[in-house]
Amino acid sequence: MNNSIPQKPSVWQRSPLIRFARWLLSPRVLGRLLFLVATLATIVGLFYAEELWRGKHAWNKYTAAATAGGIRLDWDSFIPAPVKDEENLAATPALAPLFDFLPGTQQWRDTNASQKLFILFRTFNEKAKARGFDVEYGRQARWQLGEPMDLIALLGTNKTLRTTAPPTVTPLPEEMRKRYGLPDSPPEAITPNPAPARPSFPPGPATQEEAARILLELVQQTYGPLLDELSDASQRPRARFNIQYNTAPIYAILLPHLAYLKSCAQALSRRAQAQLALDQASGAMDDIQLGFHLADTLNAEPFLISQLVHIASKMILMSPLWHGFARHAWTESQLQQLQARLENGNIVADLNRALHGERASGVRIIDQILYRTGGVSLGNLGSTDGSDTMGEVVQMIMPSGWFYLEKLNLSSAYDRCLEPLKEWLDGKTATQPALQQLRKLGKNPLGDENGDWSTQSGFEKLWRHQIMVSMLFPAVDRAFEKALNAQMHLLLVQQACALERHLLTTGQYPEKLENMVPKFIAKLPLDPMSGKPFVYRRQAQDAYLLYSIGFDFQDDGGTVGLTAKGVIDPLTKDLVWRIPSRQGSVQK
Repeated sequence: MNNSIPQKPSVWQRSPLIRFARWLLSPRVLGRLLFLVATLATIVGLFYAEELWRGKHAWNKYTAAATAGGIRLDWDSFIPAPVKDEENLAATPALAPLFDFLPGTQQWRDTNASQKLFILFRTFNEKAKARGFDVEYGRQARWQLGEPMDLIALLGTNKTLRTTAPPTVTPLPEEMRKRYGLPDSPPEAITPNPAPARPSFPPGPATQEEAARILLELVQQTYGPLLDELSDASQRPRARFNIQYNTAPIYAILLPHLAYLKSCAQALSRRAQAQLALDQASGAMDDIQLGFHLADTLNAEPFLISQLVHIASKMILMSPLWHGFARHAWTESQLQQLQARLENGNIVADLNRALHGERASGVRIIDQILYRTGGVSLGNLGSTDGSDTMGEVVQMIMPSGWFYLEKLNLSSAYDRCLEPLKEWLDGKTATQPALQQLRKLGKNPLGDENGDWSTQSGFEKLWRHQIMVSMLFPAVDRAFEKALNAQMHLLLVQQACALERHLLTTGQYPEKLENMVPKFIAKLPLDPMSGKPFVYRRQAQDAYLLYSIGFDFQDDGGTVGLTAKGVIDPLTKDLVWRIPSRQGSVQK
């Protein structure tokens, strides 16, 4: 009989965890596990290698075809060549400080000097409001309806400002300060002297001439020396702002000159408006021509925003230009010079060139993300003050080939949208189908097979290599609409020059536009919206109606599109250039 007490299992025998570990580390299981890991690693490695080969092969094939077709994908090829200071309008003392950076940085050498212009433009509204200038009225003048600007209303309706405090400079929005690298508040050294306190709002002007003198004085006090300097500098043969094109990332490049040039256009427009009311037509045309010249300095810049400012600046100058025609103030010589300038420009072609530059910049940005150069990554794309953790994780796990396919999709999206533009410029496609195609591509620049890409989830965009398209691709259809609207207005002005020259020579406008060819205009331009001559009706010996059928592609009889608030809507109805009879129509 065995009286021995049974031994309890040891801790090593009782613990499931330990028993599992012993099983896992057994030679047979460990060998199988290592084989599985090696197999998975091989599969992952093959996947990354295959994606790299697939993406790189597809991208190289695309670049070869693009290069053979004359398409430039290298960002450096879009950088304008340097210009000698003595030949460069942008090197004039008023503009040069905008890009006077410390070497290798975008930090201004003299912060005060670089911001004097900006403060100057900001203070105009303060001075104008203190005198009763209704800024909103000035922006909403409806010359397209044949309504002359009422300067008395412009300078006499702002009765809401009743303060005894001196005008101050309104702080800039934080987003604007960051974009242009401005400090939190204007430097004390360049803060304008406050106006003396006043108990009430000054009385409004009694006549158009008095209102014009007030407006002209306001503009001269604020902008006079600057505009005179720019006028002198406009004699220089070239213009090239010292933009830091090699800044990484590209979207961090500072473009402070855009706001200044647009503000110059506004100042020149206001001064020309006042000069016309004071019968100073020569000075008014000089200001309009200077405004066009300053806007044209942006033509060579490979940025979409530069072209949009170019367009906006020229549209700002349309109001005083129309008023000069309505007053029959322009001379034969002035009209010939203006007509020649407008015949040599093509805003849609400028837009097309800028979009090619935008594509090259997008390719450069993706390369910077891929190779982590310039401090740009998926985590901080489009931002300069933070990083997205998810974006960093995605960049870590995505194969290199994914970035090549992103470049391919981004470039292909540009191809699809640039093709209608090219065919339109070559005269192979009418405006309506080109615009319809661009509007369709605006919702889905990668083609119909993937549906509306803007409604896709982040995972779908990631899987289909559309992340960069969704982040970097611009609204090409909207840009084309703006460019086309400006181009049609310039075509209207070209014909208005010829019509006015006919009036000066014969004492009346022609019965038909064809009667001006070839003496006053070599060839009549066609309305881009109809493919036919612009609609023209002589309404009196000194009055006519000239218009394009507009973006609705139908003749509305010269009716101007208006919003519910009475603001001009260029995308509806007709685009109109109407010169009313001078009898009681234009205040002088």
